[in-house]
Amino acid sequence: MGRLTLLFVSALVLALVTVACAGEGANRVLPTSTDAEPPNERIDPFNPLIDAERSELSICVTGEGGYVSDTSDIARVETALNDGLAKHDGLPTEYESRSVTEGCPPTRVPIGVATSGPGAYGRPVDTPSKHFMFVYLLPEATYHATFPIGERYSLGSAEHVCSGDTCERATFGLYLPSNADPSDIERALLEALRLVPGTPLINVELTPGFEEDGGIYYPPTPAP
Repeated sequence: MGRLTLLFVSALVLALVTVACAGEGANRVLPTSTDAEPPNERIDPFNPLIDAERSELSICVTGEGGYVSDTSDIARVETALNDGLAKHDGLPTEYESRSVTEGCPPTRVPIGVATSGPGAYGRPVDTPSKHFMFVYLLPEATYHATFPIGERYSLGSAEHVCSGDTCERATFGLYLPSNADPSDIERALLEALRLVPGTPLINVELTPGFEEDGGIYYPPTPAP
């Protein structure tokens, strides 16, 4: 093979290799970096206000199931909150700025229908409410029909943020009979704020006919 021919073949091989590499590059997906944080990085259940975007201890109050809340209800919850916090030292600085206001998002709990608690009805959200807690006041009979397992109050998740199969509670939902004792309101608030341990069942008296299955109470199965 002559020198001229060898140079020609070498140039041809180099051109083919270059074209092949260029074709590979067109289909190659290069890794990219992003500064966007995963949805649940802003949620820390051990953080005083749970959602990192919250700047104050904000609580809303509203009536459900036919009960119409008013300014006296706001005052009752606000007094219970202030009285409860006054009994504790070394509180998180986030609790220094706090407010109790009228009006919460509608609950997803089926009011008037027997449930084992509000936790199963939490709303999945991308951006949690500015409120740390939604407080719902129900007529006494309606409260006991909805939560028949004998607790003086029912506390659970109202909003949660999920990433894949992992969900974290972002906002509490508190349900109370409209005539709740001030001490029950105070304890419920302090429980959510991790200042007292969870309250066991009090005066457990099931509505007649209810049966237990794994800690959840269901109406009896109708006879065939």
